[in-house]
Amino acid sequence: APGSGVVSDASRNPAGLTPEPVWLEKMNAYKQRQTGDHRPHVESWHPHKRGTRNPTHRPHYRLSPPLVSRRLAELYGLVRYTRDPERLKANLDGAMIQGVRLVTEFQPFWQPLVRACPARLVHISPNADQVASMFGRDKYMGGMTSPCGSYIYGVPGGASRVLRVHTRTNAMDWIGDCYQGKIKWLRGVEVPPEVMDSPAYPKGACLCLASNHASILKIDPETNEVYTFGEEVISQAGQTRWYYHGGNLAANGFMYCIPANADRVLKVNPRTDEVELIGPTFPGRQKWFGGIHGSDGRIYGVPQNANGVLQIDPDTEQVTVLALEDGSPLPEGQWKWHGGLRAGDKLYFFPNNVDTVLVVDTSSAARVYLTGGPEVLQSGRHRIPQDGRYKYLGGALTLDGRYVYMFPCDAERVCRIDTRTDELRLVGAPLLDGENKYQNGFCGPDGCLYGIPQRAVGILRIVPPGVEGIAEDGEEHVDIMYCGDGMVGTKDKFEGGAMGLDGCVYCIPLRCSEVVKILPGPSVVSAG
Repeated sequence: APGSGVVSDASRNPAGLTPEPVWLEKMNAYKQRQTGDHRPHVESWHPHKRGTRNPTHRPHYRLSPPLVSRRLAELYGLVRYTRDPERLKANLDGAMIQGVRLVTEFQPFWQPLVRACPARLVHISPNADQVASMFGRDKYMGGMTSPCGSYIYGVPGGASRVLRVHTRTNAMDWIGDCYQGKIKWLRGVEVPPEVMDSPAYPKGACLCLASNHASILKIDPETNEVYTFGEEVISQAGQTRWYYHGGNLAANGFMYCIPANADRVLKVNPRTDEVELIGPTFPGRQKWFGGIHGSDGRIYGVPQNANGVLQIDPDTEQVTVLALEDGSPLPEGQWKWHGGLRAGDKLYFFPNNVDTVLVVDTSSAARVYLTGGPEVLQSGRHRIPQDGRYKYLGGALTLDGRYVYMFPCDAERVCRIDTRTDELRLVGAPLLDGENKYQNGFCGPDGCLYGIPQRAVGILRIVPPGVEGIAEDGEEHVDIMYCGDGMVGTKDKFEGGAMGLDGCVYCIPLRCSEVVKILPGPSVVSAG
């Protein structure tokens, strides 16, 4: 029977008679779908053929768990038996929330085949005597590329030291002193040597932004020295947790940090380690999430709970909040948008709990407006009751700057934004792994976009139209790159990543115990 091997490693006692831990094992076995190669164009399974070189075969169902009937779900122990219609509906809803695909809700889909994926993955693991350094949860909160290109650094969240990956040898080690605490720093900024303008920093510097630790963490790639500064000023910036979410290096050589729970913008001099608070005081929690550098040289903060877009002018050091173009403020709260990116003169902010994309056009005076709507921007069917939350939390821009692709978090499909028209369109097959699938990602030199997984089973790969030699039908192709049996079952795998100067993407471990390096295919020139 189709899918009959889904939970072959778990007991098939009815769910109502099964202890909670065993039921969770059954559910994980179903969701990890490691039961043989899957034919990508039909909802069926066939035995694994060891040694096969067929590029269309992979050892798991690439896009989503298999379709099951209610009866099969009951037999597998995913849904509890009952004759009560109301309890049955509640049980089925609960299964959908967990990620079970029921034939009454989901239809089979045909996944077009393209040429074999030229990209490949390399798993970078610690040495045997260093394994303990990769234990724990919420270890690293993003990554940075050293300006010299020799290293990738993991920003310490729960981890006590800075993670360092050697890009040439794929060796992994740790540098600097130990720092205790949770979510100490969040994201980072690379400062090139010409900005440091000092023989003491021939390879530039990297700065980690203050989150729960009231300091900036500085890394010198030349000496591998790691130290903190700015504690006295940052500790006076309002709340004592989640100080800043994001920061940007301006053309004047200073870094500006975006206030989350902090009440003022932080200005950082990376050359002298001096910091100061600028602009007015902004009360509230989790106000902005991420900053984007506009084509006008200003820095814009993405409104999460704030009622407007934060604008920082490095030339005048004026800090203001922008309303919509009609003068109306954005609603308070709601965790509205989560990060964004720049495409030419426009900034696109990704919809978290709202049904629109927020756009800032900086071609003249900054103009703030909305695009999209609930007919396109929707959360997945696993969110019961449907609350429209956590739709898209990241995305990437194509090489030619034409399209923004937003990676689905709790949404079911990739969403494309045409930067010429601001039109939104859903592309690719449904991705039905449930919650928190993808957040961040990058566009590789091969023209393909790679989404870094959190709870999804693998790396999201999007081939946009016009990438020669891969997709020739003028349509996007969306696929999943297999990360290996040991990685598929790991939840909250990575927290973003870093794009190396070698053209590779480095996925930074959040709860998993290794770095995954994406080696894109040969560089291409994107048509369009």
